[in-house]
Amino acid sequence: MFAISLASALLVMPIEASQYENVFWEQYGQRAVAAKLANGKNLQSITLKGFQDGMLMTEMSIDDTVAAMGMPANDMLVRQLRIPMSEMHVVQTLLREKAYYKALQKLRPQVYPLIAYHKLPISFKVIHQPNFMLLEALIDDQLLQEANDLFRRISLAEAPVHYCRIALELVHRQIQAGMYNQASELIASLPLEDVYASNVPRAVGAIHKMRDAQQFELAIPLYKSIEGKLKGTQLQSIQLWISYCLANTGEKEASEKRLAQLKIKDKKDKNFPLYQLVNGSIAHQAKQYNEALDLLSKGFVYSQSSDEWVPEMLYTMGDCYLKTGNRMGAQNVWLEITQLYKNTPWFSRAQYALNKNK
Repeated sequence: MFAISLASALLVMPIEASQYENVFWEQYGQRAVAAKLANGKNLQSITLKGFQDGMLMTEMSIDDTVAAMGMPANDMLVRQLRIPMSEMHVVQTLLREKAYYKALQKLRPQVYPLIAYHKLPISFKVIHQPNFMLLEALIDDQLLQEANDLFRRISLAEAPVHYCRIALELVHRQIQAGMYNQASELIASLPLEDVYASNVPRAVGAIHKMRDAQQFELAIPLYKSIEGKLKGTQLQSIQLWISYCLANTGEKEASEKRLAQLKIKDKKDKNFPLYQLVNGSIAHQAKQYNEALDLLSKGFVYSQSSDEWVPEMLYTMGDCYLKTGNRMGAQNVWLEITQLYKNTPWFSRAQYALNKNK
């Protein structure tokens, strides 16, 4: 699943979530769920009516009378509950063949009503596996607005953690497609406590991608929301990235105030190069290009080529070289970006800068 296609992602035009109307939800989302309850060799037909307080609310016909019944969502119910799904083997074949349109035609009518039951424990595979299949197919088919609409109906803090994994894949696609506000809202909805603690590093990675896309104003509150979940060098790096984003939104005073609380002087400190990047960015924003170049160069010397900040550090150094009349120096560092960092947003920016400043 999740066959990434940047070319198709770029064709998706950003639309605010409030402007999107999911006609499929209106058509299928409120449908009753017909199910079966296994009792020995017998199957009792039931209708699912909701899930609340750990109870699956159902209706069943007994002696021509419709009776409402709440069933504990326990292991016994896991073994007994059946959700008839038609042509699922056909759907799986279509998905393997990437025939998403045909697969979704078969999935939507059957699976949309199951979204409302996402809070059930993960052991209820008859509910969650079809939901996962639908959400993944929508993302693979670049139907990002529809997928986003469904996640707005899912309480991630009450759902099995795998929903968060799929949500983060959607976030990455949204960022590729320029749907930054929706990506920001989805990141902000991620639970980070207790069983969801594994979301923290993944959320940090998603926020970094937002920053890479130069969506600094959206990244700042997201970084701040995650500060309390980190310690040590990881916390320090997030604090530095906040300062970096503030510098790039013109909040020089706020950036310097945060930076003054850190004061990383030891060149062996893991975050020393990032500290220099922030200082260099502040000087760059102030058009103090020689000072910025000096700060950035000192940070670059202590960086590893795999450090996430290196491409943007090099790019800014190139701009400083250009602004101080060293066109050759600028071209050299931008060329290095195009050779070493092809899978980052800085690759296309460096290419553009090279073509513009031949």
